[in-house]
Amino acid sequence: MLGAEGSGLEWWSFVILAALMVISQTIEMVSGAAGTRCFGGTRWGAVGALAGGIVGIFFMPFGLLLGPLVGAFVCEIHFARKETQAAWHSGVGSMVGTLVGMGVKMVIGLVMIVWFFLDVWLVG
Repeated sequence: MLGAEGSGLEWWSFVILAALMVISQTIEMVSGAAGTRCFGGTRWGAVGALAGGIVGIFFMPFGLLLGPLVGAFVCEIHFARKETQAAWHSGVGSMVGTLVGMGVKMVIGLVMIVWFFLDVWLVG
């Protein structure tokens, strides 16, 4: 048992922190696609935002915002055959969704930090 060995962190805290990490990663990856759909984009735009978000990871820091925008825009134009303005609106939605997802991820990260310190200092 980790808590008994002097670390002060209980095993169940690792499980909770790991679950919060998975939730925050999932929210961040899906938020761009959700933003696209909220701004009137098609499924193609959502797929493009998700793919753009994944590609954007490799072009930090600007790729995190521009990847979903470009992905949604290109897929809306190419596959959904949308007009430029509608595709642009969908791309902006993916960027807004990505920003909201980043904010949620930061809040979850703060919860994880507080959880860690409370477990180590109060429980452990």
